Amino acid sequence: APGAAPAGTAPGAGTIAGDLTYLADAALLTECATGRRHPVAMEGGWLQMERGYRAAAKPPGSPLHVTFEGRLAERPKMEGDGTEPTWVVQRFIHAWP
Repeated sequence: APGAAPAGTAPGAGTIAGDLTYLADAALLTECATGRRHPVAMEGGWLQMERGYRAAAKPPGSPLHVTFEGRLAERPKMEGDGTEPTWVVQRFIHAWP
């Protein structure tokens, strides 16, 4: 839509494409459009995205291109105090090996 914020920056959901890595219960996504890297929350549509990742990622832990509908939201940091922008998956779309 004219004047709309880029995907991932608006409060609502947008379609996101990026490279997902998942290892030892830690998921990180590098967004294709911006190169920004943020953790992925283990909530919402994460379980479907994890299943898609596990089915397609060879070897496990390697980057995998994924698309999903989601948004950035503040979540507690994985280490230390405070919060950080974290991807919240609302609907997993697809994973490509």
